[in-house]
Amino acid sequence: MKKIVMIIISFALSLTATAQIADKISSGRPGQSFGSDTVGDGVFQIQSGLDLISSEVGSNKTQTQLFSNVFRYGFGDLFEINGGINYQSDEFDQSGTKTSQDGISSTQIGFRNRVIKESDGLIPSMAIQTRFNLKTVDKEYRSQEVSPIITFIFAHSLSESFSLTHNIGVNYSGNSISPTYFATSNLAQALTENYGWFVEIYGNMTNDIGGIFINAGGDYYISKDLKLDLSLGWGNNQSTDTFVSLGLSWRTF
Repeated sequence: MKKIVMIIISFALSLTATAQIADKISSGRPGQSFGSDTVGDGVFQIQSGLDLISSEVGSNKTQTQLFSNVFRYGFGDLFEINGGINYQSDEFDQSGTKTSQDGISSTQIGFRNRVIKESDGLIPSMAIQTRFNLKTVDKEYRSQEVSPIITFIFAHSLSESFSLTHNIGVNYSGNSISPTYFATSNLAQALTENYGWFVEIYGNMTNDIGGIFINAGGDYYISKDLKLDLSLGWGNNQSTDTFVSLGLSWRTF
């Protein structure tokens, strides 16, 4: 893993693009879709969130509290290293029998590379992000193998206020050779300089079994480097899932 990190850093340092930093923070929150932006040269960014998730399958219920953190650092305009760590608490009610577990449920490391920098008419801006799920988690959540998540990101600027973002990708669990394919579509509007909203549809499929979900929410810029967000989501597929997510994104350079 150390060799992989050193290769990524060496590649990033070789980039010669002129460094620029966006006027306002661009965050992967709220919603499931990643934007095509990178954070900018020398920018360190943190995106944290608290998700409250409820899932029901027949008489079986699961209540989850998820504290997620994503860390990003930029090299030039086109490349960034990123990663994340999640802490999770689950409560299970299986036909009246209650159990629970908690601990670090996910650690990841990876990178994002912008392939097409700006949206131009029908041509979207484009980026590719690759992250690796690591095994440095608590045993209740540990996979058998290190596994990749590869995401292709496409972002359209529809107007001065509207944007449309699509993600498609593949996620390997580390426990099965069968991958999970996923896709998202996010429509967002900046209502004012500080307020915005979005609506999103997303889904996934493993071995011809999948689900579709919707969510919506908004964000508020406290300053150009600090942003709050709130979103709600729902899906009714193999299970009935609802969630609420509250987040904070912050950057420094």
